[in-house]
Amino acid sequence: RDLTWQTVDGRVATLEDLLQTPVLFISGGEAFELSAREKDNLRLYIENGGFIFAEANDGNGCDGQAFDRSFRALMAELFNSPLRKLPPDHSVWFAEQPIDPDALPSGLWLYGVEACCRTSVIYCPRSLSCFWELSRGSRDTDYSEHVNRQIEACVKIGVNVLAYATNRQLKDKLDRPRIAADDNTEPLPERGTLQIPKLAHGGGADDAPNSLANLTNVVRDQVRIRIEPTRRLLAPTDETIHEFPILFMHGRRDFQFTPEQRAALREYFERGGFLLADSICASPEFAEAMRRELRAIFPDQPLSRVPPSHPMFTEQFQGFPLGQVTLRDPQARGANDGLTARLTKVTPLLEGIELDGRLVVIFSPYDLSCALENHASLDCKGYTREDAARIGVNVILYALQQ
Repeated sequence: RDLTWQTVDGRVATLEDLLQTPVLFISGGEAFELSAREKDNLRLYIENGGFIFAEANDGNGCDGQAFDRSFRALMAELFNSPLRKLPPDHSVWFAEQPIDPDALPSGLWLYGVEACCRTSVIYCPRSLSCFWELSRGSRDTDYSEHVNRQIEACVKIGVNVLAYATNRQLKDKLDRPRIAADDNTEPLPERGTLQIPKLAHGGGADDAPNSLANLTNVVRDQVRIRIEPTRRLLAPTDETIHEFPILFMHGRRDFQFTPEQRAALREYFERGGFLLADSICASPEFAEAMRRELRAIFPDQPLSRVPPSHPMFTEQFQGFPLGQVTLRDPQARGANDGLTARLTKVTPLLEGIELDGRLVVIFSPYDLSCALENHASLDCKGYTREDAARIGVNVILYALQQ
């Protein structure tokens, strides 16, 4: 498919306008100051799946230091994660084509902000676009070999960033963006509304902040029930935990519950509670911690695979038929290869714990949350956005009818 571009005036653009583009390119040389509305739009743009690619027009006779200071201050204000130098093994260096660091112009490197499930902002404090201007594609140039290598490396950076940001999956320009509710507002639920909180832990309990909100939107559309995520992160020992029949949990790092928290969770499950959990981008550290903690809670009932014939994977509970789903599986790459992910049809891999004939825990070792946020990248092993949503819907509908 052909790529298109357009110029967006941030002073008048709405969030919906920004979300029409998967990548927002910001470039400049002078200091700038955004309004509160523009800042909110950029933050929400990232939280709803957008990506910022920015550069300072600095180097080769240009002075972009004022822009650099303004951009760094803006990132520090908008996001909790710092702007950090991207390591040589970051996926952006080989997403489409491997880049030779020795070919980069002096002082040129990439920096990024980790927001949601991926690096959602990539910033270059030196100019890339001036090298893009010098690129002539397949046409002959009289540049020196050294300059040609620099031009080629900078063009590769641009291509790699776009491949990383879009996962090589372009949206139709007529697609309507769906916006998750702003985390800063949480209206009181109506009577009879089901709320699903996230379970707090130390392994990245809110690393995909909009995943649950997006999932509950799909559940609401599928069966027209009153269901809302709550913005609270609920500790296992919170006295209100028994008010919520379903909990949601995800993460990407190791964590450990205290003995008191394990006992509280066991009581929650024995009294009818249910937990849906997934490992962000199939993180092995989180999956190992999840299995270890569940063994400590239920030493005689380890996680086991939910059989593909389980009614949860059918339309029995008003969900979707899930005989086959699509799994994104990152492939091992050679030294000179780009990053690739194979899409394969598989039966869903969910693991569960059964208590008194009822499943009380469903755990996906493959990613659901980043896909639900529309943040899944080429190196994120998990289900596609559509199938992650269908799996989540079926699990919640099953839990509600037990």
